[in-house]
Amino acid sequence: MEKRYGLRFSVASVVLAASVAFSSVVMASADTKEIAPGVAYEQFSEDGVNFNTIEFTPGGKLQVVGGMSNGYVYGTQNVLDMAQDVEDNPEIEGEVVAAMNADFFTMSVGGNANANDWGVPYAVFISGGQILASSSHFYNGNIDRFAVGIKSDGSVVMGRNPDMTFDAKVNGEDAFEVDYVNRARPHDDVDYSGVWNVQPKDQIILYTTDYYTSTNTTGGVEVKVKVSELDLSHGGKVVGVVEGSPVEDGNMTIEEGYVVLSAMNDKKADLLALNDGDQIEISVSIDDEDWQDVQFAVGGSAIVVEDGEITRNAQASNGNYEQSRSRTQVGVKADGTMVWMTADEAGGSAGITVPEMAQKMIDAGCVTVINLDGGGSTTFVGRNDDDTLSVWNTPMNGKDNLRAVANGIVLVYNENADDVTSSGSSDTSSSSDASSESGASSTTSAGGTVSTASSTSSTSSTANPGTGEGSTRMMLFVAAAMIVLSGGFIVVSLVDYKHKKSSEK
Repeated sequence: MEKRYGLRFSVASVVLAASVAFSSVVMASADTKEIAPGVAYEQFSEDGVNFNTIEFTPGGKLQVVGGMSNGYVYGTQNVLDMAQDVEDNPEIEGEVVAAMNADFFTMSVGGNANANDWGVPYAVFISGGQILASSSHFYNGNIDRFAVGIKSDGSVVMGRNPDMTFDAKVNGEDAFEVDYVNRARPHDDVDYSGVWNVQPKDQIILYTTDYYTSTNTTGGVEVKVKVSELDLSHGGKVVGVVEGSPVEDGNMTIEEGYVVLSAMNDKKADLLALNDGDQIEISVSIDDEDWQDVQFAVGGSAIVVEDGEITRNAQASNGNYEQSRSRTQVGVKADGTMVWMTADEAGGSAGITVPEMAQKMIDAGCVTVINLDGGGSTTFVGRNDDDTLSVWNTPMNGKDNLRAVANGIVLVYNENADDVTSSGSSDTSSSSDASSESGASSTTSAGGTVSTASSTSSTSSTANPGTGEGSTRMMLFVAAAMIVLSGGFIVVSLVDYKHKKSSEK
């Protein structure tokens, strides 16, 4: 409610106007609160659509980790349970503040005719600096998936999946190249010459216990390696000894303390040449420099905002993108602030198209945005005042029937960690069911990385009043005016601030 008043109005009129203005601001910011130090949460509705969003600067006390499916890359689990697993993990210090769904995936066992890839995220997956699933340039019909990553200093990178190289030496001699880590290997003895979405046609995959209890492969050659060193970060290596002879079969068990090498088609010869007791060393390299220090990364379908503008890909003709659905997107402002946002198509909310959602992210100040899985997958989990976790949005299947998804993006606050270390800059570039949005990124024109530090996009604008610095100043000004004009005292709670100690783990 905005009104203009002339100077000839009486003092009483000014007091009344101030009261109205103050009431309006409070109403607009009523669903805005700080859910952890440095984490601003807002729930709002616009144009018949309900949104949930958080803003924060990554790094230091605020770390982002990956939500896994019951502790594995393979399979699915709902976001609430993923967040609870992170909360209960003794190796992750702090408390979960918020969580959302992340990458696209094959939703059913047998849903992909070329590989047993149920629940395996399509793009790169990194958490704690370790590669949980490597990049895959051709996967399930999608070329060059896109991803968002966070570096150790809190800066953000977005763009195409980073190139990775895994070179293997056997007994000190160059031997073969491992194509991927913890990806679903295509079925063996199949002629993929006419199948464009299986590349390369001959593959060797490295499987760790992070993948699953077994490789879930069909046919091929597999061999287990007892490891003495397992570091899947950039510059790391896997060192071990072949134990036993290669087996011409699939679905080998992955035991603790071991990795499994699995080959198909013409690459089988490389593993069949191995002998019991052979020394193996596999070097790990993330070839794209912008991604080498990434501590966390998940994939999405496309970069939908770049340099503060909606991209051609977001506006391209795409049946799913043009539908009003539930959406999940992650963006970054020019100053390095991250924005997570969900929009609902349930609970009286009408849903939103991908370009419309991208515009909401621009309205929130984002200069670069990635589109994550949406539809029935869209889930926003938050930490309640009683220190429990619950679903804060309205998923399409209801809160009691959450969709199980491939992986999640989980924000953890650790009060014992050092202060935020973010440099204040970011490197960014460039389905709702998983099955229905496959292939969307193939039309994206963006590539490489683009610095947004010099972007002219406003970093203070937000989708709604009450969240930005300017809004807070207006509230303080109006409150001060009321105090002076009325001669009384007003006590205002501007922010519902919550700061609790982490529970012992």
